[in-house]
Order: sequence, then structure tokens, then C-alpha cells
Amino acid sequence: MRCIMKIIIIIFSLSVISCSTGKNVSTDYVIRCINLNAVYSYMYNSSNEAQNIKRKTDTMNNKIEEIENSEADVQKSELVYYKSEIVKLKEQEKKLKAEFYLKIKTAVNNIAARHNADFIFNSGDSMVYSKLSYDVTNEVISELKSLEKRTSPVYK
Repeated sequence: MRCIMKIIIIIFSLSVISCSTGKNVSTDYVIRCINLNAVYSYMYNSSNEAQNIKRKTDTMNNKIEEIENSEADVQKSELVYYKSEIVKLKEQEKKLKAEFYLKIKTAVNNIAARHNADFIFNSGDSMVYSKLSYDVTNEVISELKSLEKRTSPVYK
């Protein structure tokens, strides 16, 4: 968020400076946007590993809830075990999320180079309006599919 604000301030400053100099300075920036939430959802939903982690986490949470709601005397060690497994699964999920964002960054960089873009904003949280022609979300998802194919062992 800070980075976006800095970029906006820089753009504003440049426009003020170019207007105040009296010269006709060209500020033809190429700006595109992406819905990062949609791209991340695509990555998450298409990942078998992410789906397995989610399934395991849900199972563990259900077991914890059953133990906590049961009137039977269940060993405390069983409850501690399930909670520790959830912590491990959250760590796996965190690593997977970092991998997703690294892949997304690579795809966005490729699309930015293809469009000669100066800026790519996230339209999901902060962008108020953008023409659909500037939205490169689908291109980023296509690029991710392409990167996945190129890096798969079958391709090599």
C-alpha cells in the first residue's frame, strides 16, 4: 500500500512539475491493472498441493471441534497433536503462498515487458476505475499456465 501511495505521489509530482515548467513535457506512461485476488485464486484452486493442505486442515479442525464438544474423556495429548498438525499445515501453506506470489511476479513481469508497461496496479483493492482494455488479469493467468507448462518435468 505504501508503494502504491509513493507511485501516486510521484505521478502527481511529475504532472505538477510538467505543468509548471511551461514546456510541453510528454508523460505518456503505459499503465495496466491486474486483479491480484483473481490471479491468486486461480493459482490456489489449480494447485493440488494447496487443495490437499486445505482438506487436511479442515479435517484436523473438525476433529478438534469433535474432541472439544464431546463429553467423553479424551486424552489431552490427542488434542495437542491435532493442533500441532494444524501449525505444520499453516507453515506449508505459508511456503506455498510465497511460491505462488513468486510465480505471479514472474508472470506479471513478463506481461509488463510485453506491454511495455510502466506501472501495473492491483485493481482488486485500491483501483477505483479502469477500462477493461487495460486489465491484464487474464493475460497473467495465461502466462502462469504457460510458465507452468514450460517448467513441468514433462515439458523438459
